[in-house]
Amino acid sequence: MLIVAVNKQNQKRLIMIRITTEFKEILESCMAIGHTNTAEALLTLEKGNIDDHHLENGAEIPLYLNKSIDDVGKISFATKRRIEENSWSDEYAASPTNHQRVKSKVGKALKRIFIASFIEDCGITNNDIEVFTSQLKGLSKPNRDNHFIDSKDFSFYLWENTCEDARDGRGSLGESCMRSESQQDGAYFQLYEDDDTPVTLIMHEDSDGSGYNSRALLWDIDGTKVLDRIYHTHDGDTENFKLYAKKQGWIYKSRQSYSHKTEWIGLDGETFTKGFIIPVAHFDDMGNFPYIDTFSYGFENDGGDCYLTNSPKLAWEEHKATTFRSFDSTGGDYSHVDITLCYKLDSNGERYEDAVLNETVSYVDNCEIGEGSLLIQGTWATYDSNGDRVVTRIRNKEGNRVYHHTSELKRCMTSNEWFPLSYKFIEVDGNMVDPNLYIKDYKGDLQLKARCAVYLDKNDKPRIINTNNGAGVCRDVFGANRLQSECTYVGGRIDNYVHNKEVGLIAMLIRRINQAYTLSDVEATTRQLLNY
Repeated sequence: MLIVAVNKQNQKRLIMIRITTEFKEILESCMAIGHTNTAEALLTLEKGNIDDHHLENGAEIPLYLNKSIDDVGKISFATKRRIEENSWSDEYAASPTNHQRVKSKVGKALKRIFIASFIEDCGITNNDIEVFTSQLKGLSKPNRDNHFIDSKDFSFYLWENTCEDARDGRGSLGESCMRSESQQDGAYFQLYEDDDTPVTLIMHEDSDGSGYNSRALLWDIDGTKVLDRIYHTHDGDTENFKLYAKKQGWIYKSRQSYSHKTEWIGLDGETFTKGFIIPVAHFDDMGNFPYIDTFSYGFENDGGDCYLTNSPKLAWEEHKATTFRSFDSTGGDYSHVDITLCYKLDSNGERYEDAVLNETVSYVDNCEIGEGSLLIQGTWATYDSNGDRVVTRIRNKEGNRVYHHTSELKRCMTSNEWFPLSYKFIEVDGNMVDPNLYIKDYKGDLQLKARCAVYLDKNDKPRIINTNNGAGVCRDVFGANRLQSECTYVGGRIDNYVHNKEVGLIAMLIRRINQAYTLSDVEATTRQLLNY
């Protein structure tokens, strides 16, 4: 039954009870795994907070929403028209065993419920719907918590221990770079298997018993259980893993990839950012190393103890570590990453030390230092790990290129050139720009020099005009932009545009030059005759 309440203040109807109790619990479980705007909008229906003008009216409007039993990942519902024509009771209309209910993909169901502008205002994108659908698939599987296995035996990484579909290369598990026999034979996982490294392997067995379909590392960091990247085979495996982690009180990665190393989902379902430092077995005791997705940076402190971290800056703050092994190789080796130390200026002009991960480096010898910067280690990091510029070079008053931290600089929005904070900018169309790039036209408006031309008015007075109006422009022999209507192209020795009033002078000069050659020849001939 469709229940309608009237808001007496604004006389708008509020549509309520459009989803089943079972589906409400599923939506809440989806939100616990990770927030989506799709689940939030559907939950709002049950709360009765949606004005009816946000909904698509008519006999085909979906009622009693639930998950589909037959088609995992789809939504099942009964329409108002079908309920009335078949005289269904509320219980039968809402029952998932009613095979006359309509099954639909999530996106199509949303379009049948909400108008397009409401969907857009809610931030429901195709990607948001895909994430929700994946969660729905994971929750549609039967409860298989007893099929999760933890082990300190990392030989389970081997491809033959995975499920049949993963062995065929399906999913991120099937594409894992650490699943071949060469990694097992090369003892790549010795770092994990050592008792001094607080990590175990969590796996979930596939329903057909052919092997495990998903896995992840579980780190124990001072009593906090941290679930690393989840490798999956089928749609829903990742969400199933997240739900299990939630039940176990583990935090897990916000994004299942080797990037976004410091973003996590907490027990409250909210995303937060945090760096961790994990004491591990000594690196010198290992021959080969695994590819490590999240805690990729290894370092040794002054006492000779070894650690892994997902945040080199945190390692510098707590251990003053500046050199790291980056475990990003599939061949058992590692690369090196350094921390570059520099000084920034705070809001009071006081210097303070900062550390920047030196992944993209510009090596500098004997460079000059900017007024507010200090060069340490002879190296500047030009970008940080997020791709943001940290240090750049600018030209000082003497014309030399010097290094500055970007906190001491500002950028011209026209040229993208950097300038000291003390440099005076002007405002053009709401943008702060270098004044040397602009000039006032004859109306007094600021115009970009590169788009302007000089012309002579009827009083022969030079004027500036913006040539974006389509006027023909040429560059004259002196390198100035001119209106083409005021210029003449002169070939030969000039081979350029010349102002019309200067054409006569140029022609006279050309004649004099040509005459000079002729007089030169006559003089030479006369001398030859006299000498003869």
